[in-house]
Amino acid sequence: QNDTQRQLYGGQNARLLQDGILNSHHCKHRETEIALKKMNSEISHSQEKEKNLLHKNHMFQEEIAMLRMERDTVKNLKQENEKKYLKDIEIAKEKNDNL
Repeated sequence: QNDTQRQLYGGQNARLLQDGILNSHHCKHRETEIALKKMNSEISHSQEKEKNLLHKNHMFQEEIAMLRMERDTVKNLKQENEKKYLKDIEIAKEKNDNL
């Protein structure tokens, strides 16, 4: 009877050990799944942030291009006005010299 009890006790211990191992693996599996979901969420957030930053960058590049065009237009108008002003001064000097 002692042998039988020892065998039963040993079997129960083995079963308890197996249950403990299974529970441990189950907990680790759940922790891994939670960590994976968190990482996927962070990756998704990072990708969305990158997409928004790329869009903003594109908008800024367009704005820079427009500002450069405006600058060039103003620069050209200024040069034309300077030429006209210098020509007007030259004409006025000639008229003055003729008096």
